Amino acid sequence: MSRSRGISCTPERIIITSGATQGLSLAAHLLNQENKNVLVEDPTHPGLRKVITTAGCRIKTHPTDERGIKTELLNPADPLSFIYTTPSHQYPLGGILPIQRRLSLLSFAEANNCYVVEDDYDSEFRYEGPPVNALYELNPERVIYLGSFSKILTPAIRLGFMILPDPLLKDCKTLKTYSDVHTDALSQYTLAEFIRGGSLEKHIWKMKKYYHKNRNHLIRELTRQFAGEFHILGQAAGLHMVVQFHNTVFSKELVQEIEHHGVRIYPVENYLLEHSDTSHSNQILMGYSHLNFEAITAGVDILREIIP
Repeated sequence: MSRSRGISCTPERIIITSGATQGLSLAAHLLNQENKNVLVEDPTHPGLRKVITTAGCRIKTHPTDERGIKTELLNPADPLSFIYTTPSHQYPLGGILPIQRRLSLLSFAEANNCYVVEDDYDSEFRYEGPPVNALYELNPERVIYLGSFSKILTPAIRLGFMILPDPLLKDCKTLKTYSDVHTDALSQYTLAEFIRGGSLEKHIWKMKKYYHKNRNHLIRELTRQFAGEFHILGQAAGLHMVVQFHNTVFSKELVQEIEHHGVRIYPVENYLLEHSDTSHSNQILMGYSHLNFEAITAGVDILREIIP
């Protein structure tokens, strides 16, 4: 954590989880308070919203833009138990939260006596700009940090971790024990050896170069077929980017037609909590991590045939 994210912590503050999803579930159960809400970025992943509500929490949505959560709109009158955020690569818009907003978010949490749950799910894959430290390092007593090996290695490995402030550790360990006793030990020993031998960092470096090439090829192909017709969000990091087409609305019928021709896209509108917001109707998520150059080119060619 020190080398990859600039985080200083003792091993005692780390709890191993069965993926970051379990970490979020534990945090939600741990922090849930009657008559208080959980502030969640909008748009965000619907599955993670479900994890939070399953723990009995009430969700209050908060708008984001291409730089992440809009901290200037935080309301001190909102009774909050915690704020859930993805500051290193906001999902799905891809914004990287600038330092001014990071400090503002943490100041708000301090003043309102609530925690920030930082989901750092794919921070290792950053292609542009200087490294950005985790929120946790800015205020370790106010932030719960969630990490995962699913994006780094494979979703089949259900291993993640939490880094918590000291006052929350005892109760969180109890919750974890009654959740699943412990996370699979054999997988932990195997991964520990993989890390100890330096193989994990070598793998991350190798995959970062591979994903970077795929990202650049997708941008080139979009420029070749749609020059002047689109704008890209969130391309600086992660395994996907958001493409905003200037003159196209991705209706349900258009998305179905595109998928019928073998190309899968994900409208940003599918990730909205407040569905009255129509400002994202021309935006789609395009993933590139699992595709080779030929597949990317073929997919963009199909989009050009279908999109008017």
